[in-house]
Amino acid sequence: MDMAYWFLFFVLLTIAILIISIKIKICRGDYDERQEALHGKGYKSGFFAILVFFVLYISASAGYEKLHEYGFLAIVAGIFLGCSVASLYFIMHDTFFAVKQKPAAYLILTVILAVFNLIPPVEDFIRGVNSYDFISGHRLISLLCGVMFLVFTGALITKMLGSRREAEE
Repeated sequence: MDMAYWFLFFVLLTIAILIISIKIKICRGDYDERQEALHGKGYKSGFFAILVFFVLYISASAGYEKLHEYGFLAIVAGIFLGCSVASLYFIMHDTFFAVKQKPAAYLILTVILAVFNLIPPVEDFIRGVNSYDFISGHRLISLLCGVMFLVFTGALITKMLGSRREAEE
């Protein structure tokens, strides 16, 4: 199937998911004081992860000029790293979801997003696209995003199983 059709399909699917989530109020919720206090620590940890990543990237690129070609990918990777650190902090400290939100809907959404983002890089790998075209193109960004959502999925499953065990005891 042509990539333009895939792109159109994913855009329409994303719009449909957003409309449905707004209609059923899946994105809204009330957080208690403990959750709000921990949100600040999560945001701070995500910010410092980005800061450390960029200091390391700038230090590495000072000695190796080839890294300057991948500046945009480094920015995207740093943002993904910061978002991942903050989100994992929220998930592990029970602050990701509002008081009465169900994590199952988010689990399904993260699996769908991971699969959608992993399709193009896997397709390129099967077709045998050379590594320079893969890295310089947007396929690497799609791969990073897919891996990020797989990590979220793993963290959500781990937290859901841990919460279920605590409830049984």
